[in-house]
Amino acid sequence: MLGSASSISAIRAQGIRGLEISRILLGTVQPEENIANFKDALNTLHGSLFYLYKNPNGNRFWYDTKPTLRKTAEDRASQISQADPK
Repeated sequence: MLGSASSISAIRAQGIRGLEISRILLGTVQPEENIANFKDALNTLHGSLFYLYKNPNGNRFWYDTKPTLRKTAEDRASQISQADPK
């Protein structure tokens, strides 16, 4: 499940989390399919899912139990009343 075992303490201690994009593609792309479509889909999922993480290099993806920073920001923004002048 896309590196969902990343919550194991040994893996977190290593600092290397998730699956490499090449391994994800190897497991999903079939012969004669366009690899760029799968890369685009993965990046679209990263932009819309709240628990899908990507490392700073953009070459590893994983799910985690903590929401992403974007999810946290959206939750806090929804709690602020639009009528609040602050």
